Amino acid sequence: MKDFNKELIAHASLDAIHWWIMRDYEYHNLFKQGKSAYQEDTSSYEEKFIEFSNKYSVFKFVKTTERKAILAKLMRSEFHEEVLNGKISTITDHLPLTTTLNKKGRKFHHLSMLSKYATLINPIAFRMLDQNAIWSISQLSKGLELGYKQSEWKNDFAKFAAVFEKIKSYALAQGLEDISVHHYAYVKDGFPAKPIPKEAFINRVVDKFLWHYCDRNRK
Repeated sequence: MKDFNKELIAHASLDAIHWWIMRDYEYHNLFKQGKSAYQEDTSSYEEKFIEFSNKYSVFKFVKTTERKAILAKLMRSEFHEEVLNGKISTITDHLPLTTTLNKKGRKFHHLSMLSKYATLINPIAFRMLDQNAIWSISQLSKGLELGYKQSEWKNDFAKFAAVFEKIKSYALAQGLEDISVHHYAYVKDGFPAKPIPKEAFINRVVDKFLWHYCDRNRK
C-alpha cells in the first residue's frame, strides 16, 4: 500500500529510538517492578506515574489526587501480574478501576492511559491505543479485511491489539522490516544499558508510524 511509505516509516523508527532512550526505558524499568517498587517508595512511584501521564498525554483534566487513587486501585488488583504475563483481557477487566467523571459529570474510563501504562510494563505483549492510532488505522485499513468494524475495535483493547497486528504485517511488507532491522541494531549496540526486545521495538515503531501518519494527514 502506498500509504506505508518508507520515509515515514524511517522517521517513525528514529522517533521510537529517541523515545525509548529518553523516556520509555526509564518508565519501563520502574513500572515492570509493579507492587514491589510501589510499596518500597510509594511517593516516588506516584511521582513517576503522574509524570508519565503528563508526557504521554493521558488523564487529561484528571486531578492528581484522582490519578494517585486510580494507581492505588491498580496496585491492589492483579493488573501488574497479568500484564507481565501478557494477558490482553486484563485491560478490559481492570478498566472500571480507572473511572472518573468528565467535565459534564459523566463517567469516563481511561482506556488510552491503561493501554500505555501496560505497554510500558510489557512492551512486547501490549500496544498503545490513542486517538491518533485509531484515526490512522481507520484510514490505512480502507479496502483491507481487519476482521472487526471500527466501532468494535476502538473501544475494545483485545480487538484493537488484533487489528494493530494486521496493520503491522502490512507495514512489515512495505519496508518496516528492513528499516527496523537497521535501526534496531543501532539502538541494541549503541545503548546496551537500555535493552529493548526486537519485537517491542517494532511495535513501538508501528505506534510511532500511526502517530506521525495522523499528524501529517489529518486535517
